Amino acid sequence: MIAVTNATTRRARTGLLAGALSFGLAAASASGQVLMSEPPAAMAAADILERRGEEIALHATFTDQTGRAVRIANLFDGERPVVFVLGYFTCPIVCPVVIGNAQRAFNELAWTLGKEYRAVTVSFDHRDTPEAAANQHEAYLAGVERATGPEAWPFLTGSAEQIRLLCDSLGWKYEFIPRTGDFAHPTAIIVASPDGKVSNYLYGVKYEARQVRLSLVDASEGKVGSVFDRILLRCYHYDPNEGSYVLAAQRVMTAAGLLTVTLLTGVIAALVQFDRTRTRRARLAAAEESGLTRTPPAYGSDE
Repeated sequence: MIAVTNATTRRARTGLLAGALSFGLAAASASGQVLMSEPPAAMAAADILERRGEEIALHATFTDQTGRAVRIANLFDGERPVVFVLGYFTCPIVCPVVIGNAQRAFNELAWTLGKEYRAVTVSFDHRDTPEAAANQHEAYLAGVERATGPEAWPFLTGSAEQIRLLCDSLGWKYEFIPRTGDFAHPTAIIVASPDGKVSNYLYGVKYEARQVRLSLVDASEGKVGSVFDRILLRCYHYDPNEGSYVLAAQRVMTAAGLLTVTLLTGVIAALVQFDRTRTRRARLAAAEESGLTRTPPAYGSDE
């Protein structure tokens, strides 16, 4: 089994991926899987061709962990973004790390899975069964601290044809390795917009909660998250070379400038109002002293 990152992010993710591979090397060797001697063609085939802004194969049909048929379109409601966590259930090393770290990122968010956003895990191994999906679903969902229910993070299996259809629309390239029975595949999670289009990719095997939060706010065009999240997103931009959101100095300066102008405008307005109030009171006091503000006589009096 091999997992590789997109070529543009390989340097940034090498340390993380190498750590994951090293961690599982003994287990993989014990199970008869040789990680470092797979065919170069498999390595080349495992990649991500970014399709940001393109529609996902919404008509693709899978089976969830309960045995029920699910169309990918059923995952989208036009309100909540969806996080795709791809893997296969017999993967000995990287897929459990990817799914586990996605779960960890979900727990670090202040949002509830199934309320502000949804997630879905799709196996790209057509040999995986709904029973295996049910076992995975139970294990990972049990570790989510805030979730609305089983529908918040379904685990799907499907035919080779439907899997390929979906993965092609996501830009996810994988390759089956007959000699070992495993797959060469990339490592990333994919965030989709509420209307079923690819929004962004977060590469590697570890996903910071801030990156996930920004990607969800970005994918939902500000529908998810607070005013602060939307302001924070203005200070970051998605860098496809890094496969993550990075702080943009120019945006920070612009935001800081706008904040400064807003604060100064408020201070100046307060000072002007204060000066006007003080001047008005001074004039009234002077008028009272000079008798110009004497109370007029009542109607009908002799004065």
